[in-house]
Parts: sequence; C-alpha cells; structure tokens
Amino acid sequence: MPNGKRTRTTSKTTDSSKAPKNTERKDVKAKKAMTDADRKAAVAAKLAVELLQLATTLEPITRSTPAVVGARADTNFYATFLRSGQGDCIVFKTPGGKTVLVDCGSTTLDTTTGEAHAQYIWNSLNVPRYLLGSSTIDVMVFTHPDEDHYNYLTSVLDEDRTGRKMTVGRVYHSGDSQDYVGAIDWLRKHMADATKIFKVVHNLEVDPSDQSVVRGEITLDGTAVVAATAGDQVDRLDDKGGIRIIAEPTCTVTILAGGVAHDYKTDKDTKKARNRASLVLLIEAHGKKLLLCGDATTSTEHYLIAAGKYAAPTKTRITGVDVMHIAHHGSKVTSGSKELLDVVKPKTEAIISAAREGSTSHHLPAWPTVEKYIDNFTGRVPATAHKGWCWDMNVSRYKVQQMDIPVPVYITGSHGNLDIAWTA
Repeated sequence: MPNGKRTRTTSKTTDSSKAPKNTERKDVKAKKAMTDADRKAAVAAKLAVELLQLATTLEPITRSTPAVVGARADTNFYATFLRSGQGDCIVFKTPGGKTVLVDCGSTTLDTTTGEAHAQYIWNSLNVPRYLLGSSTIDVMVFTHPDEDHYNYLTSVLDEDRTGRKMTVGRVYHSGDSQDYVGAIDWLRKHMADATKIFKVVHNLEVDPSDQSVVRGEITLDGTAVVAATAGDQVDRLDDKGGIRIIAEPTCTVTILAGGVAHDYKTDKDTKKARNRASLVLLIEAHGKKLLLCGDATTSTEHYLIAAGKYAAPTKTRITGVDVMHIAHHGSKVTSGSKELLDVVKPKTEAIISAAREGSTSHHLPAWPTVEKYIDNFTGRVPATAHKGWCWDMNVSRYKVQQMDIPVPVYITGSHGNLDIAWTA
C-alpha cells in the first residue's frame, strides 16, 4: 500500500450498506404477506375444484326421495347420511326442530385432503333444514370410539370454519370418554351444561337357562335408567325397554343397545370390542322408522332380538323398519347377520356408509353383505337398478369392483349424500 497507509471503509459506506437490508426486510414482509394471501386463495381454489370433482365421481341412482330443501322450523323429519369416506356421519332434524348429529369421522377419504373433507361435511350440515342460521346441535351421539366415527368433529365445527361458536345440548356415547381423543373434551367446552354427557350402557340380559339370573345393566353415566312417566320421558326407559333420548308428539329417538360385552356369536370384533359395544338407535317419526346400527356386530344384533332382557319387544318394534343403516360399513366379517335381516326386512331401502374405494385392509362394503340385502329385497320392493362400488374378494383383494345392484341398497361412497324426508 502506498506510504504504508491502510484504506478504511467509511462509516457512510457502512450505513449505505445497511439501508438496502432494511428495505429488503420490508420487501420480505410484503412478499410474505402476499404469499399468505396467495396461499389462502390457492387453497380455496383447490378446495373448490376438489369438491366439484368429488361430485363428478357419483354413480347415478334412482330413489323415490326428491331433492330435499326443507327448513329447521317445519314439521317434517329429515335425515342425511353424509358421504364420509371410510367413516360415518349422519344428521337428522326432528319434527319438533331438534338437530341431532350421529358420529363424525373418517379414516379413508373420498377427497384427497382432510381440509376438503371437513369443508364438504360442514357444507352439507350448513343448510336450512339443519344448521344454517343456527349454532345449536341439540343432541350429539357417538356410537363408539373408533376414530372413523369421531375424529373430524372438531375440524368440521371449528369456529374458523363455521363463523360462529357451536353449542351442544346433550351427548350420548358408548365406551369411556377419554377414548374419543379430544372430541369429548371439545364438546365440554361447547355445552351450557357439561354434566349432560352420558356414557350409555344397555346390555341387560337374562340367563336363558335360569330366568331368575339377570346380568348387565341399563344405565346413563352409571345411574340406572328409571321408567318414563307422562311428564318425564327423556333419559328414561320406555315401555319396551329402550332409553328414550328424544320425545316429541310425532317423533321419538330411542337407544336399543349399547356397551354389549358378551360375544354371543364369535363376532371377530377387535380385542377392545368397541364395535360390539356400539349404540343402536331407533328413530320413529310420522309413522315411519329408521334403524341406525353404528358398527354393531353379530353379537350386538343377537342381543337386540334374542339375548337381551327386552329382546321380545325390541324384535317387534324393529320388524319392518322403513330404512335400515347397515352395520359396520357393510362388513361381512363382524356384522350383517341374516338373523337380524330376516327380522328387520326393511320396507324401503338400506344404506351403507362406506368409501368409494376405501382400504385394502378393510374391504368395505363387502359384496356378500350387499348380496344378502339383494336376496332379502328381491320380490318385496320395486327394483331400482343402479351400480355401486363394492369389494368382491372372489374377483380381487386389491381393487374395488363396480357392481350391478338391482334393489334399493345405496352406498354413500358411490352415491354421495343420501337424504330422507318424511312429511307430516
């Protein structure tokens, strides 16, 4: 260096070098803000496309039920079996204006993302006959604590999605509350009275070899359910041995079984026997009947019509129901006994909640189960030829098959949301 002098960077140069960094930070923030906005817009656009694509995968069907609009305030009964992939979600509105949600879960989706699924379910609930303009679910029922029956509840009803805080009146469930990971804790925070969460047990049986020996119980949260009176019918035992949870002049909802523990039929349930313990509900409205079976097994079915203390009156009351919800997504392994089907003989239709393709580990709905209903319906009800996706293990263990179904057996994964409307 000339004269041994060292050249020094001036403070001005240093300051000028800082200025672009500050500007750069602002630019980064601006870009980030734009990125967040763009991301939300992209997610919304993708969601809209996915929901549209979901609708295009449906199989055409012929059903007597017309397109349903309705209103929460009218006196009709409405129910919708929502397309929930490998899962269950059923909503219904009583003639008295109560909204009831039965299960809300899925483990194998008909959509590609969980967000699209949650939005689809909320869109289906947020209609005039159910929750549009309302923030109240009067009754929530969890049939049992398998995640495909509860794991989407909190996402579907999240305040960011609904735009309002939802409230729940009463909750009924089988099994222990801690088994519904996060769901019942969420419900407690959305109830005016969190003591109205009831663990249901309805497994009272009489020893066939000794009628004096009675086992099991009929309880709500450990308290024996007492007989109904003229002025007190809700959460009481009706005259046929069911637990009445809704009592209106033209509509009742009754729990017929829950917490069944005994394996009467070697039903191949899982070790925890949660399916066997499923709640089974009977809805009666305007002279018609709807039977909801959850994931009830052949042992649960046997309890209903043969082993339970109230099997005789239960058998009578479920004979000839109008619509039957087929147990356990149409499983041939654990459920769908001919014993129950021969008693029930649904008059109008049977519905299966199952994904279009589902999982190769579950193979639901099973074609042999659908065939049982084809045999049962044939000659009794008008033909309604259509197609549905089922697993036929004689054809493939790895690919679902599109099958011809000549009778009114419908599958949510094949046909989309399935509506019922019973007028006053």
